[in-house]
Amino acid sequence: MGKNFVRVALLIPPSERVKVVRTAYSPPLGLLSIGASIRRWSGSTDVSVFNGEIYPSEEPLLQEVREYAPDIIGISTNVGCYRFALHIAKRLKSQNNIVVLGGPYVSSMWQQCLMNRPYVDHCVVGDGEIPMTKLSSGFDPGSIPGFATRDNQGVPRLNPPNELPLDEYPDPDWSLLDAEIYRKVYRQIYNQPDAIFAPINAMKGCRWQEKSGGCIFCALLRAKLRKRSPERVWGEINSLYEHYGCNHFWELSDTIGCDMEWLRLFDLLKPQRDISFRGYLRSSEANQESVEILARLGYKEVFIGVESGDNDILKEANKGTTIALNKKATIALNQAGIKTFASVVLGLPGESEGSLQSTYDHVCDLFNNGLYTLSVCIFAPYVGSLAFRRLVSNAEYGNQLKDKDVFDFPALSKLWVKTQCHCDWDAVMEYSKRLGAIPSSLYEDNFTYVPRTYDI
Repeated sequence: MGKNFVRVALLIPPSERVKVVRTAYSPPLGLLSIGASIRRWSGSTDVSVFNGEIYPSEEPLLQEVREYAPDIIGISTNVGCYRFALHIAKRLKSQNNIVVLGGPYVSSMWQQCLMNRPYVDHCVVGDGEIPMTKLSSGFDPGSIPGFATRDNQGVPRLNPPNELPLDEYPDPDWSLLDAEIYRKVYRQIYNQPDAIFAPINAMKGCRWQEKSGGCIFCALLRAKLRKRSPERVWGEINSLYEHYGCNHFWELSDTIGCDMEWLRLFDLLKPQRDISFRGYLRSSEANQESVEILARLGYKEVFIGVESGDNDILKEANKGTTIALNKKATIALNQAGIKTFASVVLGLPGESEGSLQSTYDHVCDLFNNGLYTLSVCIFAPYVGSLAFRRLVSNAEYGNQLKDKDVFDFPALSKLWVKTQCHCDWDAVMEYSKRLGAIPSSLYEDNFTYVPRTYDI
């Protein structure tokens, strides 16, 4: 890069949506991991992490980044902040820096992004640790694994990723941010004044996706399940406990019960510490043994994807669960003293007014059998999912979506209901209101956006 010392800014934009109850409780764990890798493996490099969610507006965020004067700006993207990521990239781009987009959204849309956004220099597809470390170390972008860039003719090209086993990555570097900001929000949300919170990630990928192709709404980039060793995960937990006093952990794996051998060893290695967990579990994996292990580990809340109260809809969505399994899991977790936070998604393929009523009845039955909280969402065919690919392949509407990288997801959801469901949009919205009105329900508003103008 022509410099002996390199400054790298790692940034996650503010969400484009209205804030919901749990917005911004969690630090950008992926950026902390990338920052740790750069610090370990790239010499003469300084790293700073910026989370747009904690700034009152975009101007203070942009001002701080500019004052830092980075040579490389890495911006994380997801379905809730992609336009904002582009907006920030365009405003920060100069002749003196390199702008790189990464994260789940652009990992699926790197070709379209590089075709449509000249102010984005490169995209990272998959893990960002190796690509960003090599870039900050002065490697030619055209040779970096996992880097999508433009060739001499301006055509987007991707170097195949070379992702390491998860144990070979360093632990996230918590010194890159003020963790107390997030811990304060966590204590307020959960009304736990003694909580010192940290997220951790034991696994990446999904065993169900690996086996079956995954749920129709899943947008995970990699099907293959990758696991950190139980010893390595406990090493990170112990370090966070000893250095920061962390005693509440949110384990972010897609499901912690997908490998019983791993879970048994994780349980066996548990140290004598007063700690608690929250995490995710498929209802098909909530057997007596797995639930007993979670209780011993200190799990206080488990999230399960109920999605629908109609077995035909669950089958059409390739969920791999049933309403009987959902109920069995809820009862087992409740009996073990673990709160169950379930989600439902309205508007899955084949949805009808009858299946919507079945979902409502199923949710009421789950509440009668120990369900603690419900999240209600409207289905959206997000990029990278089987559902999105189904819309793109639609003979009538697919050409409107090809080669684009920015989408109106509320409009796509309405198109999805029109083409893939047996009920109309009004019926979906009516049942979202009915479910959201149930005591202890939490309506996750995934369709209301903050009014803003984006220069992209």
